[in-house]
Amino acid sequence: FVSLTLITIGLALPFLDPEISIPTYPAAPVILEFVLTGMHILANSLLLLFLFLFPDGRFMPRWMFVPVCIFLILSVCPIFFPAWSLTSWIIRYRTQFDTLITVLGLASQLYKYRLVTTPLQRRRIRWAVLGLLVLASANLIEDLILGTLGITPLTVFLLRTLYASA
Repeated sequence: FVSLTLITIGLALPFLDPEISIPTYPAAPVILEFVLTGMHILANSLLLLFLFLFPDGRFMPRWMFVPVCIFLILSVCPIFFPAWSLTSWIIRYRTQFDTLITVLGLASQLYKYRLVTTPLQRRRIRWAVLGLLVLASANLIEDLILGTLGITPLTVFLLRTLYASA
């Protein structure tokens, strides 16, 4: 599960930033858009499940299953049902939903760490948290440096693509 999550996020990562426009090709723009939307949904869903299921693959406390399912359903509603009456409400309060589910996920991890896990699982959680802190710190430093220099995310994406293809 973890490897699938990391691979999917790695494939979808360049397209998760809304400021980066995705080039479309005249031969298959609908198929490309469909694939990228599917990758985006899958990456976000797996990342959310990873937050709640790591390291033992169970929801702890067990009732955490309910808010995760509700959040996953609400997160895909604007994509599949754009004309639905609740879609504007979901989009308007997206930041609050994201914050709430993240706090619940962190509370679930803390609950597991304190009350449920074995010493080996605690060590895995510490390494995972360290890795996430390094990633978040590097991202914050990159954003601060690029913001100071006035470089947009699209420019960074194009430069990375240019260097990767060379």
